[in-house]
Amino acid sequence: KAGSTVTLTAKVNTENTTGTFAVELTDLVSSAVKVNGLGVSGNKFEVKNTSATSITLKQDGSSVNPKLGQDQSELFKFSVKNNAENNEDVSVSEITLKEDSSIDETTELANVALYYNGKEVAKVASMTNKYVTFKLVSPILIKEGKTEKFSVKADIIGGAGDTVSFIVDNDLDITATSSKYGYVSIDSSLVDTKGETGELTVQAGELTLV
Repeated sequence: KAGSTVTLTAKVNTENTTGTFAVELTDLVSSAVKVNGLGVSGNKFEVKNTSATSITLKQDGSSVNPKLGQDQSELFKFSVKNNAENNEDVSVSEITLKEDSSIDETTELANVALYYNGKEVAKVASMTNKYVTFKLVSPILIKEGKTEKFSVKADIIGGAGDTVSFIVDNDLDITATSSKYGYVSIDSSLVDTKGETGELTVQAGELTLV
């Protein structure tokens, strides 16, 4: 909107084990008449060959097929394990998931929510372009060697006969930091592989005459 400011965050993966790099914004497609400030770059980062704390994401059991008209139907369950062995805890602050099946997520799913230990911790009214990002106001702390469980629920407002499946599209879609060194690597069987998560089929609602 006019007069407002939007903050963009760039995330990268690198296979280099040494060297330095920085991210620079060189082009921007916009409806504005003029774009000022191109060429802005972030801080320089030094790459070092060190072992980072890792977390593992896995599907945590299966869910039943949802019914049309059902509120907060469970669509996906997953767990996050902290693999650290050096007294290092991990905080998870943001999770982005992709809906990777036939349902039209913009018109047939609503109030998509993330639950942790059975309690809602983040919710968005609707998804955009197959993606949903859960930003946790209070990051979830995962102690060394511990596993925490999450689930995704939504209102089913359409899509009878369509399928639903959630995946992690890229390991950069998980934002986590470790208590000692900050860096966390992601080990996930849910990354870009629908076969691991399976598909649910939206069932038509039932009509009872009395």
